[in-house]
Amino acid sequence: MIECKAISMKFGAFKALDNVSFRVPSEKCYGFLGQNGAGKTTVLRMLVGLLRPDQGEIFVAGHSLLTEREQVQRLCGYLPQRPEFYPWLSGEEFLRLSAELVGVSARQTKHEAGKYLATVGLADFARRRVGKYSGGMQQRLGLAAALIGDPPVLLLDEPVSALDPQGRDEMFSLLKKLKQEKTIFLSSHILHDIEQVCDGVVIIHKGQIRAQGSLPELLNQSGESTVGAQVHFEVDSRLKTN
Repeated sequence: MIECKAISMKFGAFKALDNVSFRVPSEKCYGFLGQNGAGKTTVLRMLVGLLRPDQGEIFVAGHSLLTEREQVQRLCGYLPQRPEFYPWLSGEEFLRLSAELVGVSARQTKHEAGKYLATVGLADFARRRVGKYSGGMQQRLGLAAALIGDPPVLLLDEPVSALDPQGRDEMFSLLKKLKQEKTIFLSSHILHDIEQVCDGVVIIHKGQIRAQGSLPELLNQSGESTVGAQVHFEVDSRLKTN
């Protein structure tokens, strides 16, 4: 469903991505694992057409992002790491605006907003101003906005970063349901989060792909790790006896 072929990008003299290639199968949930600054957000922004690679190609459902950008954008729902909202709008109003922006007819926007507010557990807060939402509620509202229009691909940048333990569990439960019918590509720097919901993983480090595949495959390849430690003792000469 998602394929990146040898994409590279520089910001000035800094090479953010270096010959990045990977594939994400359809109707699977894949994690994009790497430390902060590894290049995860840059790749996700490329996948939705917010950034253009210096070289390489990107395909979503067989459509080239370089030549069919609008078609690719219609296929993808995107949740940025720090979603922005109009705080004076209610949750319902924000989703109705989001629906209009992706081309949902005016008659259907209220239905779409109600549907996805219920999906993410915010139906009881539909008329509350977004500025009064907690951080976790805003994150779930961002996911609801990504679901507007029922795109087959979800691109989620650190989707549980603002959530408390209960909120994280609720988000993972929701993603487990969504991955039955959508392709999900989510970034994280925490392996445990990836293991909670993902079928496979793409590992990036300093702008380069280091490993990719299903979680069982990568765990089998890893083998056992051995850590050695060498301890050097020095004896104070004053403690020596004849």
